[in-house]
Amino acid sequence: MEELSDGEISEKYYLLRKQYDNLSSNYESTKQELHETKRNYQTALDVQSHLNAELESVQAGEEKRRAELSTRISMLQEQILTLREEHSDTAERHAKEVKELETEIRRLKEANATVDNRASPERDTGELDEIRLALSSAASEAASAKLALEEARNEIVSWRLKVEELVTEMGELRATSEVRREELKAAAEREAAALADLAEARAALQQLDAQASQPHAAKGNSIFAEVEDKRQEMAKNLIQMKQTNSRLRREVASKQAEVEALLQEKQALWEAQAGAAAHHDRELLGSPGFESRLIVLDFGEDPSPSVGMPIKGYCERITQLEGVCERQRRELARWGRQQDAPHPPHPAHPAWLPAVLQHLKYSPRTILILFHIHFITCR
Repeated sequence: MEELSDGEISEKYYLLRKQYDNLSSNYESTKQELHETKRNYQTALDVQSHLNAELESVQAGEEKRRAELSTRISMLQEQILTLREEHSDTAERHAKEVKELETEIRRLKEANATVDNRASPERDTGELDEIRLALSSAASEAASAKLALEEARNEIVSWRLKVEELVTEMGELRATSEVRREELKAAAEREAAALADLAEARAALQQLDAQASQPHAAKGNSIFAEVEDKRQEMAKNLIQMKQTNSRLRREVASKQAEVEALLQEKQALWEAQAGAAAHHDRELLGSPGFESRLIVLDFGEDPSPSVGMPIKGYCERITQLEGVCERQRRELARWGRQQDAPHPPHPAHPAWLPAVLQHLKYSPRTILILFHIHFITCR
């Protein structure tokens, strides 16, 4: 096997890297397309459920209206049958009355003819008046019967118009239901197309997974095996880095607990020394040369008062302490950035760094110095 130079190895590595990037981009695009297909399929399912619910509501409304229309039609048919029966009864009764009246009129005419043929000195018109009254009453009853018959006919016509309107509404409802059925059919076709696209995407994804999960023995001594080895090595390094990061986080948590304990101890010492400093300041009020010299207490070495120093040297000491605090703050900030550099900021980041900075910024020595300077200025 011939040896390859560094340039050829680099060139092949970059070519393989490019092929790997292309495969990764193709895989990502396929995953994106699968995600889009799944989202379209979910949208189609939502649309189908919405259309099914709407179709069910429309069908329920249609069934309800159909039941109401059938009930109204049956009621109208019963009323029409009742009116027809009443009309037939009234017509028969009127026909009988007319026949009776005609018979009575003929009889009266015959009686009148016989009376006219007889010679009578006086004519009796009372019976004729009664007949005339009976005829007029019969005519008025016939006119009222005709009016009732016309009213019944008009009512039947109005009911027929209402029935036609109901039939028209039923036709419109049928047309609306047909449109809904067409929409559901189109939605089902879109769903089938989305399912087909999803099946194709799943097949392509399975093919890519099968190609990605092939063992190294099937790849032989190709460069892809080396790339896979590099990837596995990088994965192992990443796992080791994560383990190291977890260990460092545990150490930081323990350090944070220690810092909190030290802060509590410092607070207790500060409260005790604050009482001692107040007592010492009250004693200094009557001592000579108080305005020209200051008492500095070092809580880290000895809680008893030390020898005083001039104000100028004390200001220089303040400046030195502030510089030391600033350097320590920068070192701690840089160390925190180095610890958090490989990983993005986490919401549960330990909060011990601000406490340490505040402790360094406002240490007991610095607070006592500032307190004495403020006291002298007020004097």
